[in-house]
Amino acid sequence: MMTNLMLMTLTSLATTALPDGWKIYTPDGGQCRIAFANEPKFAKVPFDTSAGTAEMHLYSDGDMNDEVSFALMWNDFPAVAGRDLSGELAQQALDKGRDGWVQSVQGKLGREKKLKIGRHVGREFSIRLEGGKWMRVRLFLADHRLFQIGVRGSEDVVFGATGDEFVGSFRLLMK
Repeated sequence: MMTNLMLMTLTSLATTALPDGWKIYTPDGGQCRIAFANEPKFAKVPFDTSAGTAEMHLYSDGDMNDEVSFALMWNDFPAVAGRDLSGELAQQALDKGRDGWVQSVQGKLGREKKLKIGRHVGREFSIRLEGGKWMRVRLFLADHRLFQIGVRGSEDVVFGATGDEFVGSFRLLMK
């Protein structure tokens, strides 16, 4: 019975229809997959941490000047490798991530909820931007890696089917 349920679940995930033109991308080394409407651009962006310089892996379709933009980012934090990131430490890290997003785009925090993929904790929140645009961001901590998924655009796009398809297409490929 449980095997049949698992097979049905996996089959439904594998056959979920994407919007026309959308494709699944599995970035090299990313241990994840996500659907993009267009071929995403890739960049490695260095940034400073208390433990030294780290690299943000950024896959994006659009930028802040476009009507709509989508992004997948991840970076590793070797200093926390092997530590339990499921409790209070994880929530603090997600709080800092959320606060960093709000500050960097100079927006106002909107809705927020806790998420989980298997044993990995996450957070979804929205940010109201100047000019009536919105951002919807999901953060997930998986071992020593932080995944960030974001969509920016009008309220209808960010909270409608397009935003749902994008953030909902993210899958971790790690245990």
